[in-house]
Amino acid sequence: ENFTVFEVDEDYDFESTIPLAEDNSNEYILTDEKEEPQKSDEPPKATLVLNFLKKQWLKLTSIAVLVALVICSAFVIGNFMHENRQKKLLEEAREVFNYKNDEKSAETGIYTAFNPLIKQNSDILAWLMVGSTNINNPVYQAKDNKFYNNHNMVKEKSPYGALFFDYKNTISKDSTDQNLTVYGNNTTNKTMFGELESYRSLSFYKSNSVIKLKTLYNEYEYVIFAVFVTNSKPKDDNGNVFNYTQSNFSSAEEFNAFIN
Repeated sequence: ENFTVFEVDEDYDFESTIPLAEDNSNEYILTDEKEEPQKSDEPPKATLVLNFLKKQWLKLTSIAVLVALVICSAFVIGNFMHENRQKKLLEEAREVFNYKNDEKSAETGIYTAFNPLIKQNSDILAWLMVGSTNINNPVYQAKDNKFYNNHNMVKEKSPYGALFFDYKNTISKDSTDQNLTVYGNNTTNKTMFGELESYRSLSFYKSNSVIKLKTLYNEYEYVIFAVFVTNSKPKDDNGNVFNYTQSNFSSAEEFNAFIN
């Protein structure tokens, strides 16, 4: 902006240039009372802004808490529903499956006890019982080792999954692999393989040392003589993984080396 400066003449009479107010004394009544300023219902702008921000913050906080509550509630409800569904499926399977029924189909050689479960899911290959534990479940097999990790016995999405054989295992009428690998999730409610951690206790082992396995075609009993914990990824042991999934052995020496 441009400013112009004027030099003031010291002898100039300013008062003569100021216009005098008109005499309106007859029109107004003079009073000593001061005029009250008009009040407004609106708060000062600064306060209004602060209150607005406070309200917005409380609103956002309330929304965040509500979202967190909804997520937590959905998680709890989801887990509850999955757990109930899992228990119901297992109870129904145990009711229709008779482990002691040794009758076989003349055509297929399959135990007739499996018929109801085969109709439900043709991926079933066996029934597994571990001592007196809660592990009394059907065992399935997929084309990979991922599907039944998060799908239940009727192929529904479920964090509990189902017990399943390694996809490389062969279980048929004519042959069964020497070494079978069964996978199961480690669940806290002991519906799957969560109870296996109890084998760290010698007393638990002594009470649950026999595994019963009934495949579609044959029945087996295994005596547990050792329990060990191993990693499943090379990065967890300097690039090493014990190949516990080896299915067959060419000789007794190779098998003994595997056991040792």
